[in-house]
Amino acid sequence: MVAKKSLLTDGPPVFLGGDMGLTWMDGTYASPMASGGIFILVILFVVGCALLILAIRYIQREQHAGRVSRVKVESPRYRALVELRARFEPRFWNTCEMRELIVCSSKGQFDRFDQTRARQYVIDYVSANESRIRHSIVSAGVNREVAREYYEKLVKLPATVFTGKLGEIEAGLCSPLEIHPEVEAKLYLDVIYRSPAGKNNYHKGFLFTEAMLRSAIEQSHHKVSETERRRQERAKVTPKLRYQVFERDHFRCVRCGASAADGAKLHVDHIVPVSRGGQTVMSNLQTLCETCNLGKGDSVPRDS
Repeated sequence: MVAKKSLLTDGPPVFLGGDMGLTWMDGTYASPMASGGIFILVILFVVGCALLILAIRYIQREQHAGRVSRVKVESPRYRALVELRARFEPRFWNTCEMRELIVCSSKGQFDRFDQTRARQYVIDYVSANESRIRHSIVSAGVNREVAREYYEKLVKLPATVFTGKLGEIEAGLCSPLEIHPEVEAKLYLDVIYRSPAGKNNYHKGFLFTEAMLRSAIEQSHHKVSETERRRQERAKVTPKLRYQVFERDHFRCVRCGASAADGAKLHVDHIVPVSRGGQTVMSNLQTLCETCNLGKGDSVPRDS
């Protein structure tokens, strides 16, 4: 690269352009390599700014930590909340809320799972997990008693004393210390379905409160009692009683007249089905062939 000479003999250096070199007034020439110094200056400036930002943030964190320490020492509400939480938190039970997941095998099953089906599911669930449900209800009762005492103490605590930034810090420290216990037994049903390709996900939820759970327990007891009643009624059809019914009906079906001689298989049938409250007494029993018995099913004759 050929250096260019300036026509001027003195004065400050000027940039004449051309091959991007610098020609000074005294006739000397500066190579473009001198621009590397500018690059270094830029790097140093950026690093300096970054260090300054880090220093400012460090100072701000230290100032905030100092404010937090001051609030913890000087706030009577904060100190009282720490003590109150330490006294009451171990007394609360965390077993009041339950969650059950139901995974549907098809979109149709998911769509059909409405409030009625959810209620029936809960009755069956309660029947199989009654001890767990009762434990949650008892836990909620204990929590209600403890919570009553806790809130009586809470309202008597000192108020906040700081304002401005210190007030915000005080509020931020005090709020998480307050206890919000579970005071009601609840059961959440999460019903989900995921398409085979995994592209679509569906979810619906049902909430059952403590009152609804208590009702489900009563209904499950009734269901169990009814199942046991039916079992006992059917067990009363002894071989002796069966023979007495056959003998009374002359060993023939009271509907079609078929007998064992005709190849019919005779059954002792409850006229009013056991599933509908029928009892195992002679007046509610009749002889039917297998075909007539299957045709009758659990229907009740109009004249019964």
